[in-house]
Amino acid sequence: MEGNSEKTETMVDVRKQRAREYALIFKTAVRTGEADKTETAALVNAAKGSRSIRKFAESIHVNPSSISRIINEQVKEINSDLLAKIIAYAEPDSGVTVEKMMLAQGLVKSEDRIMQYQRYEAECRRIITDELIQRGYSVRYINASTLENGRTCDFRISTDAFSPDESAWLFECKMLSAYSNLPLGVGRTGIWLESAMAYYYSGKKAARISLIVDHWETFELMKAHLQGLSLHDEISVLYISLAQGKVLDEYVAPLDNGRGAERIFGTDYDGIMHELDQRGKQNEG
Repeated sequence: MEGNSEKTETMVDVRKQRAREYALIFKTAVRTGEADKTETAALVNAAKGSRSIRKFAESIHVNPSSISRIINEQVKEINSDLLAKIIAYAEPDSGVTVEKMMLAQGLVKSEDRIMQYQRYEAECRRIITDELIQRGYSVRYINASTLENGRTCDFRISTDAFSPDESAWLFECKMLSAYSNLPLGVGRTGIWLESAMAYYYSGKKAARISLIVDHWETFELMKAHLQGLSLHDEISVLYISLAQGKVLDEYVAPLDNGRGAERIFGTDYDGIMHELDQRGKQNEG
């Protein structure tokens, strides 16, 4: 009997330690999509196993109603500590893992998000380069270590897209999703816009500074925001499609001299409709 008691205590300690480790993973995770209530409920139900909701709730020291509401799909996003306990105290043969729960909750590990962003930035570079070359413009990358303002851009090129003489074009890449689009005028979007204007007004030279986004609604919101401004220098927002590997639209903010700046990239209506149609099918699936 004493041996069984020690074994039980050891198992409890192991689960507590796992719960702490899992909680840290969830707390440092990055949201990339909307939580799936149905999938989350199925995972929690599997974790509960043959135990009653009350017994399972007691084992993780939470109110039974917390578990009941999740299983009945009344809760979308769940706090990190509760998620961690559910997984740590899941039935051994339930198949419930951190990875499955993160997917159901629309989360990715922070290090995975960094890798995703690095790939996204590389794709943005490739798309911009290919599109400009196809239009007959020159493209020369300027080493990142020479950037004067790291907050303003992710990469910079020298190109003759604006005049026969090469000039600088700065780009900031923002990887978004339907769930996590950036609010305008605040947060990182506001910081980017302020940085872009500060770059110009500090006397630094660039033909244009552009924000690249991969989300149509955010492009339209940013476009509406820029329409209300009157700027001395050129700032634009670009909408790209990673799947199609091209720029679908560009909007350049109005200039304070009344002159409209020329777009380098026109509107690809067919490409936009295809992108929105594909996203609609993914959401249905």
